[in-house]
Amino acid sequence: MTAVADLSGYGPWAVITGASSGIGRAFAERCASDGLNVVLSARSSERLEELGRTLSATHHIAHRVVSVDLMHPGGAPDLIAATADLDVGPLISKFWSSPAEMRWPPNDSSARCSKTWSTCRG
Repeated sequence: MTAVADLSGYGPWAVITGASSGIGRAFAERCASDGLNVVLSARSSERLEELGRTLSATHHIAHRVVSVDLMHPGGAPDLIAATADLDVGPLISKFWSSPAEMRWPPNDSSARCSKTWSTCRG
């Protein structure tokens, strides 16, 4: 089995969508354990706030919660605006809930976000 790389070398902040449960939550936990500050994004802000507090206390990192629905046309631009002041490294995106929703970009306005976080803002 190959070891997973340490994520801390990619930048001080990671954006994780779908972070309220499942694999998104697991990625958030992994990023925090590697010392990355995390932006936790999903539709459920209550679960994100709880996760953020836990990760901050356990791993001594900063967190930000962005409650957004990425299936909504304004979702991706809202997430970008909410993180504009951060030096974001990895973007880990898991925002669909069924195979029928597995499409990126979800709309034309977020098409520029399909490759890397830096191209989302540039």
